[in-house]
Amino acid sequence: TIDNRDERIPNTTNPVFGKMFELKTIIPTAKDLIIRVKDWDLLTSDDVIGQTTIDLENRFLSKYRATCGLPLQYNVTGPNQWRDSVRPRKILYDVCKRNNLPVPELLDEQTIKIGDYLFHLEDFEQEKHLTIHVGDDEERLALYILHKLRLCPEHVETRPLFNPIQPLIEQGRLELFIDIFPRSQGSPGPVFTITPRKPKP
Repeated sequence: TIDNRDERIPNTTNPVFGKMFELKTIIPTAKDLIIRVKDWDLLTSDDVIGQTTIDLENRFLSKYRATCGLPLQYNVTGPNQWRDSVRPRKILYDVCKRNNLPVPELLDEQTIKIGDYLFHLEDFEQEKHLTIHVGDDEERLALYILHKLRLCPEHVETRPLFNPIQPLIEQGRLELFIDIFPRSQGSPGPVFTITPRKPKP
């Protein structure tokens, strides 16, 4: 359990929390992540505005690989640095194996073969402007192929908040994203900074 009460945001009905919380859990023993938003009270106990429940086991077992959304580009440096604990080529191999597809073959740094299909890096990057932060060719190509397989993309989800006392009435919405990193796959990449920017004086 994490309590963020001391970092309350006063005098607003549309707070921007900008917080990252890291938890360790064992699935399926503790599979439900419950997030509660409360109204801060000075003298009385804090009232629950609303809450949302996220089934982590469902995401972990999803065929769409909902553990960590895939970014549009494979960057090894910069603000959008790859944060998954597994690189695109390994993800592609695992996805093909899980779905009984032919094992991907790397013919050269810019060509991957899956069964009878050939994928060329130039077909995906003809009109793209690449930054200095991009990673290796074969990893970028693997990521483009993964997007073709319609796996879960990197995104911010909007979840409705409900109060247990009035479970049918939406009390607000919470924008967030959740990454799940199995310990068996090693440490994830650097933490993604979501702290709100402060205006310069």
